[in-house]
Amino acid sequence: DRHLITYSSNGGLTDIGDWTPLLESQVPESARKSFTSEEVLAGGLVLNYVKGRLQGMTMRLLPPLRHESMQIMNIDKNSLRALEIKQTIRDGSFRGSLLHAIR
Repeated sequence: DRHLITYSSNGGLTDIGDWTPLLESQVPESARKSFTSEEVLAGGLVLNYVKGRLQGMTMRLLPPLRHESMQIMNIDKNSLRALEIKQTIRDGSFRGSLLHAIR
């Protein structure tokens, strides 16, 4: 097995307010208060990594959101297929799927 390990500095993105230039909008105040210091540090590391890899691009990311375990529903592969959420069973196309219908 081969592994690649990279190291990264925090790049000065240690506060949520420092993230704003890289995001489409500011992190809402209610969300700012809900993130732990470890989550803020992890977010800063991820944004610093993205910033370094996408130099010169004007793309901005959506601000992070906290999802509680009770706010997300997991659907297994077979149910996802049977409910035709991403693609139809008949021909496997996106057109006619649930996501296509709600867009």
